[in-house]
Amino acid sequence: MDERRFRLALVVILMAAATLRLSHLNDLVTTDPSFHHVHGNAAGFAVRAEAILGGDLLQGDEAFFYGPLYPYYLATTWTLVGETSRFWPRLIQTVLGLLTVVLVHSITRRLFDPLTGLVAAGVQAVYWPALFFEGLLVATSLATFLLAAGVALLLAGAESSRRALLIAAGVAFGLCCWGRGNVLLLLPVVALWLALRDPPPVEERRRLGAWRAGLLSAGAFTLGASLAILPVTARNVAVSGHPVLLVSQGGINFYIGNNPEAFGVFHLPPSAGIRSDATPVYEQDVRRLAEEARGRELSPSEVSSYWLGRGLTWLASEPLAASRLWWRKLRLFLDPYEVSIHRSAEHYREHVGPGRFLPSWGVLVPLTLLGLGLTSWTRARGLMLALILVTSLSVVAFFVSDRYRYPSVVLLVPFAAAGAVALVEVVRGAWRERRRPSTRALVVIGGVLVVTTWLHGWVPGFDVSVLSPEIRARSRCLELHRHGRSFEWNGDPERALLAYDRALTFAPGHVGSRLAKTSLLERAGRWDEAVAVLAPFENGESAELKRALSELRERMASVPTGDDHVDRP
Repeated sequence: MDERRFRLALVVILMAAATLRLSHLNDLVTTDPSFHHVHGNAAGFAVRAEAILGGDLLQGDEAFFYGPLYPYYLATTWTLVGETSRFWPRLIQTVLGLLTVVLVHSITRRLFDPLTGLVAAGVQAVYWPALFFEGLLVATSLATFLLAAGVALLLAGAESSRRALLIAAGVAFGLCCWGRGNVLLLLPVVALWLALRDPPPVEERRRLGAWRAGLLSAGAFTLGASLAILPVTARNVAVSGHPVLLVSQGGINFYIGNNPEAFGVFHLPPSAGIRSDATPVYEQDVRRLAEEARGRELSPSEVSSYWLGRGLTWLASEPLAASRLWWRKLRLFLDPYEVSIHRSAEHYREHVGPGRFLPSWGVLVPLTLLGLGLTSWTRARGLMLALILVTSLSVVAFFVSDRYRYPSVVLLVPFAAAGAVALVEVVRGAWRERRRPSTRALVVIGGVLVVTTWLHGWVPGFDVSVLSPEIRARSRCLELHRHGRSFEWNGDPERALLAYDRALTFAPGHVGSRLAKTSLLERAGRWDEAVAVLAPFENGESAELKRALSELRERMASVPTGDDHVDRP
């Protein structure tokens, strides 16, 4: 295939990617009740973006707790369109998603060949989580685009020895750190690779001048990353007086992922005393509990160090339990299921757009393993493997979620495409040319099939799923609960009731959905139905539901009856 046909094929892939994304966005607008409302982290980002529009350009007077990337993105978008739209940020993310397809194509083409580059573009174009995150008001898709841009610029700069490209690559990596702090761990890996990529002859290695080209390349990349990161550090020092490099939530995130009650996902340990993960209660409790333990006021870095220390202490004191937990987190990282924090990818996959027909993590990982096993190695591919390993470890070290592992997709897809191409070549060679596949190919393919079968639990009666059905059901419950809240805000109480009913079919004991349903029924004067929602839990463990039932009965007793009956007290 000549270059002109390769370009035409890429255009066709981009057109298909655009069609899928616009269809998904249209389905969100027309079928998702929460499209015009914000929940969870998205609500916090929106509040901070509105503060920026109101003149608070530095986002408060404390060191950043959450990454500052997305509030600035929202504020910039809203400034350009002239309204606090929920649509335009998503549309721009859709465009960035298309650019990510182009960047993945560029990365893969440099690592392998034009055909593999096209396959990689096709994989990224139809990858379901890409559509999902581009439709959410969180930093995930934006950070992924920046990471892809950084890797593409890095490979181009290293290949051409153009330090301007390496500076630009550093800037892209640094900006990505604004949204995904674990990308900081990639910076020394890249700098070291640039410094050592082209070692001088053995007899020259003792001379510092012989390493000049590599050191200058590493310095150019480091300069770019510093130009992007230091403004955040300077802002933290200016407003709070404390030297926080980017954000101060690293310690608490590490503790949440490494404590006696942890099981690999975001789960606030009840014994920690943190009341809620909602902003600003969460931030306040993280600080308050650390200061109470230390008996004095703490800086943001000291608060983070306190929680990090608690996590490390537990790891050191319980090595066997910690090993089992980390093994579980590694399996969670590889698990096909999209582990959600706030929004359920599995719900949207089933109910919104073409998601149920598109490939996801469970397809990407086996193809990546094939690519890693069936392709030869170069220095550039070695760098990509190092980035994959460090990124994966940085997620496993804390806790696993779909948002945290998704950016690594742009590192995996090139090898997944190479694996697909290599598999086709093995099969075609064995079928058309009657050529026996090499022992290496058979071993790799067989190993990948075994691992894939194990991860997916395809053997009847042999369920190896890391996440219990209860955790998955709770995720679906929370998604439907948010739909119910959105229907309420939209002035549609009947559909809200239906959403809460659906939520409770997944998690009957979910306190939020039962209280919300009770409140709606009470406001409608449907007292007996409201009592029936809470009555089954009168002797249960939830003190909140017991108290709510008692208060409901008191209000019900005070409502006049007969001719003086009113619909609400």
